[in-house]
Amino acid sequence: MGPMAMSTATTRPDVSVIIPHYNDPVRLRLCLTELFKNDTRGVEIIVVDNGSPTPIDALIADFPIVTFLTEPEKGAAPARNAGVAASSGAILAFIDADCVPDLDWLSSVRSAAARADLVGGRVSVFDETSPPRSGAEAFEAVFAFNFKRYVEKQGFSGAGNLVTTRKVFDAVGPFRNGISEDTEWTRRAVSMGYRLIYAGDLR
Repeated sequence: MGPMAMSTATTRPDVSVIIPHYNDPVRLRLCLTELFKNDTRGVEIIVVDNGSPTPIDALIADFPIVTFLTEPEKGAAPARNAGVAASSGAILAFIDADCVPDLDWLSSVRSAAARADLVGGRVSVFDETSPPRSGAEAFEAVFAFNFKRYVEKQGFSGAGNLVTTRKVFDAVGPFRNGISEDTEWTRRAVSMGYRLIYAGDLR
Protein backbone atom coordinates (compact mmCIF):
# COMPACT_ATOMS: atom_id res chain seq x y z
CA MET A 1 0.00 0.00 0.00
CA GLY A 2 1.48 3.32 -1.04
CA PRO A 3 1.40 6.70 0.70
CA MET A 4 -1.98 8.40 1.00
CA ALA A 5 -2.14 12.12 0.30
CA MET A 6 -3.92 14.23 2.91
CA SER A 7 -3.33 17.64 1.34
CA THR A 8 -1.26 18.97 -1.52
CA ALA A 9 1.02 21.90 -2.26
CA THR A 10 0.25 23.95 -5.35
CA THR A 11 3.50 25.48 -6.61
CA ARG A 12 6.32 23.90 -8.59
CA PRO A 13 9.39 24.12 -6.36
CA ASP A 14 13.14 24.03 -6.78
CA VAL A 15 13.63 22.84 -3.17
CA SER A 16 11.76 19.97 -1.55
CA VAL A 17 11.88 19.69 2.25
CA ILE A 18 11.20 16.16 3.53
CA ILE A 19 10.13 15.69 7.17
CA PRO A 20 9.47 12.19 8.55
CA HIS A 21 7.16 12.20 11.57
CA TYR A 22 5.88 9.79 14.17
CA ASN A 23 3.67 10.80 17.10
CA ASP A 24 5.39 14.08 18.03
CA PRO A 25 2.92 16.78 16.90
CA VAL A 26 4.14 19.39 19.40
CA ARG A 27 7.70 19.35 18.06
CA LEU A 28 6.49 19.02 14.46
CA ARG A 29 4.42 22.17 14.94
CA LEU A 30 7.51 24.01 16.22
CA CYS A 31 9.56 22.72 13.27
CA LEU A 32 6.96 23.91 10.73
CA THR A 33 6.40 27.24 12.50
CA GLU A 34 10.11 28.07 12.39
CA LEU A 35 10.42 26.78 8.83
CA PHE A 36 7.78 29.25 7.69
CA LYS A 37 9.81 32.11 9.20
CA ASN A 38 12.27 31.35 6.38
CA ASP A 39 11.78 32.54 2.80
CA THR A 40 9.73 29.66 1.44
CA ARG A 41 9.33 30.91 -2.12
CA GLY A 42 10.08 28.06 -4.54
CA VAL A 43 9.95 25.53 -1.70
CA GLU A 44 7.61 22.61 -1.11
CA ILE A 45 7.34 21.06 2.34
CA ILE A 46 6.34 17.42 2.68
CA VAL A 47 5.56 15.79 6.02
CA VAL A 48 5.37 12.00 5.93
CA ASP A 49 3.55 10.58 8.93
CA ASN A 50 4.24 6.99 9.94
CA GLY A 51 0.68 6.30 11.10
CA SER A 52 0.87 8.19 14.39
CA PRO A 53 -1.73 7.20 16.99
CA THR A 54 -2.03 10.87 17.96
CA PRO A 55 -4.06 12.67 15.27
CA ILE A 56 -2.38 15.49 13.34
CA ASP A 57 -5.61 16.97 11.94
CA ALA A 58 -4.94 20.32 13.64
CA LEU A 59 -1.53 20.55 11.95
CA ILE A 60 -3.05 19.74 8.56
CA ALA A 61 -5.60 22.52 9.08
CA ASP A 62 -3.05 25.06 10.33
CA PHE A 63 -0.48 24.43 7.56
CA PRO A 64 -2.62 24.10 4.40
CA ILE A 65 0.24 24.57 1.95
CA VAL A 66 2.22 21.70 3.45
CA THR A 67 1.80 18.31 1.79
CA PHE A 68 0.93 15.68 4.38
CA LEU A 69 1.32 12.01 3.48
CA THR A 70 0.84 8.79 5.39
CA GLU A 71 3.42 6.02 4.94
CA PRO A 72 2.16 2.78 6.54
CA GLU A 73 5.56 1.04 6.60
CA LYS A 74 7.20 1.94 9.89
CA GLY A 75 10.57 3.65 9.95
CA ALA A 76 12.26 6.89 8.95
CA ALA A 77 13.67 5.24 5.81
CA PRO A 78 10.32 4.45 4.13
CA ALA A 79 8.94 7.80 5.32
CA ARG A 80 11.82 9.70 3.71
CA ASN A 81 11.59 7.59 0.54
CA ALA A 82 7.87 8.32 0.28
CA GLY A 83 8.56 12.02 0.68
CA VAL A 84 11.16 11.99 -2.09
CA ALA A 85 8.81 10.04 -4.38
CA ALA A 86 6.08 12.65 -3.87
CA SER A 87 8.40 15.64 -4.30
CA SER A 88 9.45 17.54 -7.40
CA GLY A 89 12.32 19.84 -6.38
CA ALA A 90 15.81 19.45 -7.81
CA ILE A 91 17.25 20.02 -4.31
CA LEU A 92 16.26 17.65 -1.50
CA ALA A 93 16.53 18.90 2.07
CA PHE A 94 15.93 16.45 4.91
CA ILE A 95 15.09 17.65 8.41
CA ASP A 96 13.60 15.73 11.32
CA ALA A 97 10.28 16.63 12.93
CA ASP A 98 11.94 17.37 16.28
CA CYS A 99 14.48 19.77 14.74
CA VAL A 100 14.14 23.56 14.70
CA PRO A 101 15.54 25.20 11.55
CA ASP A 102 17.34 28.52 11.82
CA LEU A 103 15.80 31.57 10.18
CA ASP A 104 18.22 31.26 7.24
CA TRP A 105 18.03 27.47 6.94
CA LEU A 106 16.42 27.44 3.49
CA SER A 107 18.89 29.94 2.04
CA SER A 108 21.68 27.81 3.51
CA VAL A 109 20.10 24.74 1.89
CA ARG A 110 20.40 26.37 -1.53
CA SER A 111 23.99 27.46 -1.01
CA ALA A 112 24.94 24.06 0.41
CA ALA A 113 23.52 22.24 -2.61
CA ALA A 114 25.83 24.26 -4.86
CA ARG A 115 28.93 23.29 -2.85
CA ALA A 116 28.86 19.48 -2.77
CA ASP A 117 26.82 16.41 -3.64
CA LEU A 118 25.84 15.80 -0.01
CA VAL A 119 25.98 18.29 2.83
CA GLY A 120 25.51 17.54 6.51
CA GLY A 121 24.67 20.56 8.63
CA ARG A 122 25.08 21.56 12.24
CA VAL A 123 22.70 20.09 14.84
CA SER A 124 22.79 21.67 18.29
CA VAL A 125 20.86 20.09 21.14
CA PHE A 126 18.48 22.35 23.03
CA ASP A 127 17.44 21.33 26.54
CA GLU A 128 13.73 20.84 27.25
CA THR A 129 14.22 19.47 30.77
CA SER A 130 13.77 21.55 33.89
CA PRO A 131 16.94 22.11 35.93
CA PRO A 132 18.86 20.58 37.49
CA ARG A 133 20.06 18.40 34.62
CA SER A 134 21.59 15.01 35.22
CA GLY A 135 25.17 14.35 34.18
CA ALA A 136 23.94 12.34 31.19
CA GLU A 137 21.63 15.16 30.07
CA ALA A 138 24.43 17.73 30.36
CA PHE A 139 26.80 15.45 28.42
CA GLU A 140 24.25 14.95 25.64
CA ALA A 141 23.65 18.69 25.31
CA VAL A 142 27.34 19.17 24.53
CA PHE A 143 28.30 16.04 22.60
CA ALA A 144 25.19 14.56 20.95
CA PHE A 145 24.74 14.81 17.19
CA ASN A 146 28.22 16.04 16.32
CA PHE A 147 27.64 16.13 12.56
CA LYS A 148 31.00 17.80 11.97
CA ARG A 149 32.77 14.77 13.45
CA TYR A 150 30.44 12.38 11.64
CA VAL A 151 31.17 13.98 8.27
CA GLU A 152 34.84 14.90 8.55
CA LYS A 153 36.12 11.98 10.66
CA GLN A 154 33.69 9.13 10.09
CA GLY A 155 32.51 9.67 6.53
CA PHE A 156 28.76 9.84 7.02
CA SER A 157 26.01 12.26 7.98
CA GLY A 158 22.72 11.96 9.78
CA ALA A 159 19.59 12.85 7.83
CA GLY A 160 18.18 15.15 10.51
CA ASN A 161 19.88 18.01 8.64
CA LEU A 162 21.02 16.78 5.24
CA VAL A 163 21.00 18.32 1.75
CA THR A 164 21.47 16.56 -1.56
CA THR A 165 20.03 16.69 -5.06
CA ARG A 166 17.45 14.55 -6.79
CA LYS A 167 20.10 13.52 -9.32
CA VAL A 168 22.31 12.13 -6.55
CA PHE A 169 19.41 10.48 -4.73
CA ASP A 170 18.21 8.76 -7.89
CA ALA A 171 21.72 7.46 -8.56
CA VAL A 172 22.36 6.24 -5.01
CA GLY A 173 18.91 4.74 -4.50
CA PRO A 174 16.49 4.86 -1.57
CA PHE A 175 17.15 4.69 2.15
CA ARG A 176 17.18 1.12 3.45
CA ASN A 177 14.97 0.23 6.38
CA GLY A 178 15.96 -1.86 9.38
CA ILE A 179 19.46 -0.37 9.73
CA SER A 180 20.94 3.04 10.57
CA GLU A 181 19.47 4.28 7.31
CA ASP A 182 21.10 7.71 7.09
CA THR A 183 24.55 6.40 7.98
CA GLU A 184 24.27 3.62 5.41
CA TRP A 185 22.86 5.91 2.72
CA THR A 186 25.52 8.61 3.01
CA ARG A 187 28.32 6.03 3.15
CA ARG A 188 26.85 4.33 0.09
CA ALA A 189 26.83 7.67 -1.74
CA VAL A 190 30.44 8.41 -0.76
CA SER A 191 31.51 4.93 -1.89
CA MET A 192 30.03 5.75 -5.30
CA GLY A 193 32.25 8.82 -5.56
CA TYR A 194 29.86 11.54 -4.40
CA ARG A 195 31.38 14.31 -2.30
CA LEU A 196 30.19 14.80 1.29
CA ILE A 197 31.01 17.97 3.24
CA TYR A 198 30.02 19.57 6.52
CA ALA A 199 28.42 23.02 6.51
CA GLY A 200 28.33 24.80 9.87
CA ASP A 201 26.06 27.51 8.46
CA LEU A 202 23.33 24.93 7.71
CA ARG A 203 21.89 25.00 11.21
